[in-house]
Amino acid sequence: MAFFNNFVEKAKSAGKKVGDKTTQTVEVSKLKYKKGDLDNKIKAKYYEIGKSVFEKYKEGTVIDSDIADACGEIIKYEAEIADLEKEINKAKGGKTCPSCKKFVDAQFAFCPYCQTALEDETEAAAVDVDVTIDEAPSTESEAEGSEGEAQ
Repeated sequence: MAFFNNFVEKAKSAGKKVGDKTTQTVEVSKLKYKKGDLDNKIKAKYYEIGKSVFEKYKEGTVIDSDIADACGEIIKYEAEIADLEKEINKAKGGKTCPSCKKFVDAQFAFCPYCQTALEDETEAAAVDVDVTIDEAPSTESEAEGSEGEAQ
């Protein structure tokens, strides 16, 4: 019986340790979450400050030369991003809006930027086929003559 009592006591002790460790893990996780949330809020404020300074730079406000250099780099990066977006759209089979000249996915019937109707490439091909059909002989005798030549 002593063995069974000893076993029960050890099981209770282990259960209490697991419970304590679980409580500790939950508390640490809550604190880490709060810390991460505050870190994200700080990053958002840094972003707001940076964006504000950059907008002033674009408006022509004189700022520190180090910041001006960084702003110039941002402008270069924005141009590179625009070029890459065009290449991505082309690779995805995108098309150019005839109105605003922006690239859009091929699946769109209307430009998401300016709402201009986009011509479907299959419709454009059908128009070409119609033009070819219209050029067929218009009289029965011409049609019969071309059938005789084909035989």
